[in-house]
Amino acid sequence: MDADHVTDVVEDFRAETIASLVTAACPPGTYPEQWNIADLKENVGVVLNLNPPIDDWLTEEALEQEVIVERLQAEADESMAAKRALADPAGWVGFEKNVLIQTLDHFWKEHLHTLDALRQVIHLRSYAQKKPIDEYKQEAFMLFERLLVAIREDVTRMLMFTAIQPEQPAMQMIDGLPDFITHHIDPLSGDDDSGDIDGGTRIGFNAMPPVSTISPTMPDGSPVPEPESRNAMCPCGSGRKYKHCHGQVA
Repeated sequence: MDADHVTDVVEDFRAETIASLVTAACPPGTYPEQWNIADLKENVGVVLNLNPPIDDWLTEEALEQEVIVERLQAEADESMAAKRALADPAGWVGFEKNVLIQTLDHFWKEHLHTLDALRQVIHLRSYAQKKPIDEYKQEAFMLFERLLVAIREDVTRMLMFTAIQPEQPAMQMIDGLPDFITHHIDPLSGDDDSGDIDGGTRIGFNAMPPVSTISPTMPDGSPVPEPESRNAMCPCGSGRKYKHCHGQVA
């Protein structure tokens, strides 16, 4: 199935689905006062992911079902065009094709199971003086019609609710240069010292380590005591870990 054919099938499904939704809520030969507008608005939201001003349309004189179909079609086409604009053309067609194939496969399997169940019980119609074979043909045809409606509606719903996320850049840039994830292993303790540099995990080319003044003794002149852990902050108040300050091995 080529790209043009896939797109044509999807567009036909969408048009037929919109027409079916309007016909179900606004049957031909009826007046606006008889239309089930609540169901129409609900189904338009559930299937088409749209919230058109249907109530405003109803205030117009001589509003006909065909006008509603045309307006819903226009909004649906506009929404789909916006999705296509954000997606890679070939990738989008491939996605449409996958949706079509998976939906057809799912509903066709269900249809075959339903027909199998119908065959197992259709003989009971003979008790009502009906020919089982004729009853089976009639019901199988009705089931097939429902199958087509379900496939068209489900494909339309899935595509209308699809959200396209623009691709994110592979690396963040700082001042035109890329960041790198860095790790630093202390040669004495074997600990990961990444958190000691630039506050954590990322270092840009323009990043500079903090500058601090290291005093050789405590403020009272006494020697700097060794903390319980070399990873603890140095008691001298430099703001650095003991192993990088007064506990540093030359």
